[in-house]
Amino acid sequence: MKLATVAVAVVALSSILTGCAKTRAAGIPEGPPLAMPAPPARVLVPAEEEPLVTAPTGPDIPLAAAPRVTPPPVPPRRATVSRAEPDGRADVSPAAATTQTSVGPAEPVRELLAVPAGAAAADTLRVQSLLKQAETDRKKVEPNYNRLSSDNRKNFDDSKRFSDQAIEKLKERNMLMAVAAAEKAATLAASLVR
Repeated sequence: MKLATVAVAVVALSSILTGCAKTRAAGIPEGPPLAMPAPPARVLVPAEEEPLVTAPTGPDIPLAAAPRVTPPPVPPRRATVSRAEPDGRADVSPAAATTQTSVGPAEPVRELLAVPAGAAAADTLRVQSLLKQAETDRKKVEPNYNRLSSDNRKNFDDSKRFSDQAIEKLKERNMLMAVAAAEKAATLAASLVR
């Protein structure tokens, strides 16, 4: 039995090795070697140097219109008391007295809004009405919360979360997300009443 297994292994090994005995593929034809063309002649043209031209400078030459940079307004400093005189007067430093300048009224900080005011007002009213509708529907079901099925309890809780999220997005003035959350809250609350 052992001898038969060894004989089968030797026959299988010899048949595998005879397939690998060829060193090149039979499908590649041998042709004449390719002739390489000679490289083209190189023509070098000397570079022409242009003389460097310096721009005239001086007080009579107008400069290009550069954007003017205005320094930020410096807040006025308070007068500092350096020492008290024996007679009760305070010595005010002259640097503090001369740095007080009149600065115009500060410009109020403007908030950039992504949504026009008219559209924001309409969306705000829509969100508020959807939230009121969702709250009304949830109040109808709330006394029977413990008798609701697990799916309806989940819908009730999700409706509350979406309402809270809509209020938060409304405060952030993210009207798109506020409307979406309010619609989801109203839809889930309406499904509880049916």
